[in-house]
Amino acid sequence: MAYFLAKDMRPVNLVEGSGFVELMKEMDPKFTIPSRRTVTRVLMPKLEAQEREKLKTDLAKTPWISLTTDMWSSRTNSAFLNITAHYLLEDKIITKVLSCERFPQRHTGENIKEALLKTLQEFEIQSKVVTVTTDNAHNMKNAVKGAGLQELGCMAHTLNLCAQEVLDKDPDLMVVRKKIKEIVKATRTSHNVKVELENCQSRLGRQTRSLVMEVKTR
Repeated sequence: MAYFLAKDMRPVNLVEGSGFVELMKEMDPKFTIPSRRTVTRVLMPKLEAQEREKLKTDLAKTPWISLTTDMWSSRTNSAFLNITAHYLLEDKIITKVLSCERFPQRHTGENIKEALLKTLQEFEIQSKVVTVTTDNAHNMKNAVKGAGLQELGCMAHTLNLCAQEVLDKDPDLMVVRKKIKEIVKATRTSHNVKVELENCQSRLGRQTRSLVMEVKTR
């Protein structure tokens, strides 16, 4: 049950849903569905411990590991720090998340460095890390360098910043982008405009899609 919820990223309260309960009864009337409390306090921690040990075993077999790390915020504005390992195992490229935890402290290079080193120590891979790829934020770069690791800037992020700088310096493109933003905003704030957009797409034989607002990369 815990594996199903984690693998498919389903909410834990699914086990209490009336439809799910009826499905389980049809499949096996003798099966006892674990409660939400049991899933969160027993089954999930047990699965996490098992998967962590499997990952440690795999990491012990490989001589070199590259990391990627980034900071992001949820819709509720809670910050999280993610650390992912990339390595070769039996000639296959493996990617595994080592840590994705809430980061309530200040986003300083020193604090990020401590979190990074803590994760490396937990998995006993301090001496195996070849590079750590981050975005171009100074706190991330300083954290990696402060940890004594080789920092590698994200190429996609760098290219995005280059393209953004070019767009910001072209006055003609600035005018076009401003108009596009106004159109996107109108489809989000006016029901009539949204319906007209959908009608236009249908008349052209296109799949109905919503417009996406430009998001400036930092």
